[in-house]
Order: sequence, then C-alpha cells, then structure tokens
Amino acid sequence: AYCYGFVQTFKTTTKSMKPLLSESETKKFGSKLAGCFCNSPVESSVIYLKGDLGSGKTTFAKGFLNGMGFLENVRSPTYTLIEIYNTKIYDVYHIDLYRIDTRKEIIELELHEQPASSNPFIFLIEWPERGIPDILPPDLEILFSLGDLTNQRIPDVICNSKKLRNILNCWLK
Repeated sequence: AYCYGFVQTFKTTTKSMKPLLSESETKKFGSKLAGCFCNSPVESSVIYLKGDLGSGKTTFAKGFLNGMGFLENVRSPTYTLIEIYNTKIYDVYHIDLYRIDTRKEIIELELHEQPASSNPFIFLIEWPERGIPDILPPDLEILFSLGDLTNQRIPDVICNSKKLRNILNCWLK
C-alpha cells in the first residue's frame, strides 16, 4: 500500500518508483496499471502524464492501452489532440495538450466536463499543465523524469483520490 492516508480522511501522497530501464519496462508499467483498472473497475478517472519531451508519457499510454486490451496501433495524439479508444470496460481518451496555445482551444476541447458516454471513461492527459484550470482535476498524476542511464525513466506517482485505493494497491505492489 503505497498510497497512504485512507483510514479516515484522504491526503495526497507521492511515491517515487523504481527506475524503468527500457521502453519495454515503461509499457509494462502502463499495462499493469490498466490491468488493475480492469480487475477493479471504478467509475471514471483522470490521469495526468507529466514530464519533458521524450520522458515516456506516450510510451506509458501505449502500454496502458495494450493492458486495456487494445492491441491495434496506438497513435500519438500530438497532432490530433485527442484519440479515443473504446475498450471492453472503459472509453480511453488519450489527450496531448503540447500544441495548445490558448485557453480558448482548451475550452473547445471540453475537457472540463465528463464526456457523453455509456461507458466509464479514463482521460490520459499529456502536458496537462497547458490546460489547467480548464480541464478535469487528476485522480492520479504520473511524473516521468529522465534517469542517468540511456532509456532510464523514473516515475513519481501522486495519488489524489481515494476511489483508486484498490487500483493503486494492485499496481504498486
């Protein structure tokens, strides 16, 4: 149990994870989280993916989508801004705000409200800092930083929601 504070009240918690040493490990890290979402479904969730260019955000998202059972090619939403993947349990919105320049563009994307969907949704938002305060707040934040070794990525996980208790216990053990 790496997300502390679940007893009476909930408090945000940060957990530094062991370094990921390859693209494959980063995908597996994302795939494991997705598996935990599938095994302990929750309503809907917002996950912020933070980090510099090339830090592993899109690679993590690809692994996450593979773990959700989406085995086709996962496209980066760098130019399309949003790619939607309908999986067995969730509608996953992979969102990249890197190319957003104005608040008006963010508001037009309607990321401040839940999408109209019959399935629960998961927002995976890359570069969320470009959309705050006009996007939904995160249940989970993952900050990727570059390590000292080639291809090494160091994820820090910030839990902001008690609804993810079972998922985090599964993912981070």
